[in-house]
Amino acid sequence: VQKTSYTQAAWESMLRTQIDNKWPMIYSGLGADGGHAWNCDGYNATEFHMNWGWGGYANGFFSVAGAITAGGSTFDKSFGLVKNIYPSANYPTWCTPTAKII
Repeated sequence: VQKTSYTQAAWESMLRTQIDNKWPMIYSGLGADGGHAWNCDGYNATEFHMNWGWGGYANGFFSVAGAITAGGSTFDKSFGLVKNIYPSANYPTWCTPTAKII
């Protein structure tokens, strides 16, 4: 979904609902240096936790009200996300792999 389709309040409410349901999101944005996708997986009173996929570098809480700057990159347009990421209801709690990785 694209952020431009929502008011700021509705966007933040949707993010909180996803996280409250234990459904992390793939968040994305564009900046002068190009685009990036990262995980949004938590929130506090005013900000959302972003995992940038850079081995822990720059992970933290960020406002989603405007541009997001992390790790020397600023993402300031074309925000979107993949939501409703969760396993099917019949997915086994303690699954084991069916293939052996050598």
